[in-house]
Amino acid sequence: MKYITIGKKVIPLWVLLIVIIMIGVVVGVIILLFPKQPYPNITIYYGVKQAHITDEYCLSFLEPGNMFLEVNVTIKNNGYSSFNTMPQNFYLIADQFKRHVDVTTFYLGKWKTVELLDGETFNGILIFQVSQSATRFTLIYENPSAVYDIVWIKK
Repeated sequence: MKYITIGKKVIPLWVLLIVIIMIGVVVGVIILLFPKQPYPNITIYYGVKQAHITDEYCLSFLEPGNMFLEVNVTIKNNGYSSFNTMPQNFYLIADQFKRHVDVTTFYLGKWKTVELLDGETFNGILIFQVSQSATRFTLIYENPSAVYDIVWIKK
């Protein structure tokens, strides 16, 4: 039988091995029962294209020199208890000008206000009115009552 000396104590090697195995089992059980939670975030994928909207849906007047943009959005809630998709919280920065969602968004019926729960995904289309000369577009989200870590991915 082999022994190991720790300080002034002599311990059989098999006892030390059993203690090491027990520590490993306890650590493994703790990891299984309490897995590390990833940092929560909201992932928003979006693509921007010019929209051709018929008069029957167009309840706002297109200002001279402007065009409608359709922003196709996919939102994934990764860890927050909820995320509100109210369209008034979204803005489009078009060549440094902050634009509000156009009223046409509501009449197209392609966007709904929902509380997106953890793990859920939402798809919808927002309409913005921007200058025809605008070339750079960035979607942003501002909710005065909540702060989220948002990962933006432009399609």
